[in-house]
Amino acid sequence: MDTTDSIVPTDAKQQISNVEQFHYHEEAKIALVLASEVGEILRQNAGLLHDRTAKGRTNFKIELDDRIDELARERLGEAFPDYAIRSEEADPKETDSEREWIIDPIDGTLPYTFGYSDHTALSVCLAEKGDPKLGVLEVALQHATYVAEVGHGAFRNNEAIRVSNTSELNDAIIGIDYGKDNREQMLPLMQRLLSPDGITYPVTFGGTAASLVLVADGRLDGYCSLNIEPWDAAAGAVICAEAGATVTNAQGEPWSLGDTSIVVANATLHPQLLQLAHAT
Repeated sequence: MDTTDSIVPTDAKQQISNVEQFHYHEEAKIALVLASEVGEILRQNAGLLHDRTAKGRTNFKIELDDRIDELARERLGEAFPDYAIRSEEADPKETDSEREWIIDPIDGTLPYTFGYSDHTALSVCLAEKGDPKLGVLEVALQHATYVAEVGHGAFRNNEAIRVSNTSELNDAIIGIDYGKDNREQMLPLMQRLLSPDGITYPVTFGGTAASLVLVADGRLDGYCSLNIEPWDAAAGAVICAEAGATVTNAQGEPWSLGDTSIVVANATLHPQLLQLAHAT
């Protein structure tokens, strides 16, 4: 696929020019073109009534989840046929490659379906030998494209971004998500967050990815969840780390694809937030 072709939208061309420095620049280019395409689909279908298909007692998907999952697999698979692919809505594509795409077609199906916020995102991560290396995240209804590669910084719409400098837990606005199953495990953490020694306020949008990039962009001071899946956080973890955040699991270990918890904040705030999360 020629990412400089005239059919590539102008916004994607601008993003592409910014990633030439990346080690994984060819992968970044393809992911950015995909992000632009998916962003347009999400904007065109926003505000419509969407039929829900139950995935569990407290979880559902809509037709667009499957449609975008298939599109992402098609675009990335055509460009890099040897790479493995793992996504939320389909069985893994296993290969002998050490490189793997990790995709969440719509992170934030809940707010997208009901229209109560614009925190919905396509999340695409490239991992090598199990380590997330590249993250591309399209928050379509905000017209915001985030991209980061390990060692090369984090960007929103071509502008470098950085985490907040909030240093005291009492002053912090923290994003949280309850997850799809075993949500009661968040209750002790919520009690500590809301205590007099806790944070200013916890906020939840019903999706991990768009919340993580708010931390990277300095608009949230941190993020914490005890119940996530790899595609929820893979791209956002790269973007947050490159924006200056400390990114760990609830035990304080560097976050990895196998973790079901995540704690993110700047280096000063993170130990304070981790203490609350780790006590759960």
